[in-house]
Amino acid sequence: MKEAFFSFFSLPGDVYLRIFISAVVGFLIGYERTSKNKPAGIRTYSFVCMGSTLVMIISIYGVEQVVGSLTLPKQSNVVQDPMRLASQVVSGLGFLGGGLILKYGKNIKGLTSAAQLWATGMIGLAIGANLLDVVLMVMVAMYLVIKISSYLEKRGFLPHKTEEEEHD
Repeated sequence: MKEAFFSFFSLPGDVYLRIFISAVVGFLIGYERTSKNKPAGIRTYSFVCMGSTLVMIISIYGVEQVVGSLTLPKQSNVVQDPMRLASQVVSGLGFLGGGLILKYGKNIKGLTSAAQLWATGMIGLAIGANLLDVVLMVMVAMYLVIKISSYLEKRGFLPHKTEEEEHD
């Protein structure tokens, strides 16, 4: 029974760990948005990050498995390009993020949410590609930008947002 269970998993174990990591990362970013009562929150960010991770894993391993299962001539010119699917995530999240941006008179809302959603997708791609050190650096940088900009706004060094704009 144990062998049958482990034979179900066809990829290296760290691939499954990447999906878990992307769920945690998406949750953390989404929590920050949820705590500010934004419409895109924990679920949205978690799903975007995990979905992006999955696309990158499919790009890297799925093509290899499909091509490996084909009977091809020895001199076949099959080229694997893991970035083809990943590039669709970039444009798809741009479209999704566009739906978060709303204009109210002279004010624009949702721009930060859209940017964070897009960045979360890119983090998911990086997790899928096993670039975990880069993910850590980006997470720290995103956190610092959020905290430092909030601090500077409260101290008057940056224009203070109106109540509706605050913590977009």
